[in-house]
Amino acid sequence: MLKDVMNCFNAQANTYDGVADVQRVAARGLSEKTGAGAFTRGAERILEIGCGTGLFSEILVQQFPHASFLLTDIAPNMVERCRTRFLHCPRVDVQCHDVRHLDVPHDFDLMASSMTLHWLPDIAQTIRALLPRLRQTGRFVFSLLGANSLCEWRAICEQFQLPVGTPLFPTASQLKNHFPEWHITVETHEQRYDHLWAFLQSLKKLGATATRPGYAPLSPRQLRSLVRHFHRPMNICYEIIYGSSR
Repeated sequence: MLKDVMNCFNAQANTYDGVADVQRVAARGLSEKTGAGAFTRGAERILEIGCGTGLFSEILVQQFPHASFLLTDIAPNMVERCRTRFLHCPRVDVQCHDVRHLDVPHDFDLMASSMTLHWLPDIAQTIRALLPRLRQTGRFVFSLLGANSLCEWRAICEQFQLPVGTPLFPTASQLKNHFPEWHITVETHEQRYDHLWAFLQSLKKLGATATRPGYAPLSPRQLRSLVRHFHRPMNICYEIIYGSSR
């Protein structure tokens, strides 16, 4: 599945920023959590997992003006877009990495990931593998999509007895079970779209079109039928789960 995710985002690196409204909401929300605590404010070395084109990265770099950064993403085209954003910032290094096999010579004061971890096949296992790379007073913070995201789209598919391809995102309780000492919070963001087609096109332009295993895509005829039926403005809910190590 992760290879499909990489290919989808890689293909849409040039259109991502134009439709990344929910990602900006999550980035702002996560930025409020990264500065809490004296040990975080004094962070010298910071790792970002899934930097994409650099939307959240830009906030981090401004938030920590004296830190050095390693920004990583699995999609080479996203990495190139992000690298261009920080071309004249020597304290920022942007590299293409699969975070599940991260091999770098440094430990970090802060690890951060915004709207990326929900694409991983085993979120908890990946986080546990990364935690030894945190310094003693280091911190891990993240935002990701929760299981209650896109429920309106799932309801539409069920109403018309069509298969649902939405990936199986985690629940807050699942994350809390894996990391009981962490601080986990949930927020719901409603995003307005002019019609169903605008919603589907936004997913495509983001590159967020990877589906759950075994899903058979809707046919053009099925899509046209849905688009004709849902031609009015609609809200789609995104459940954003924020987590931070204590």
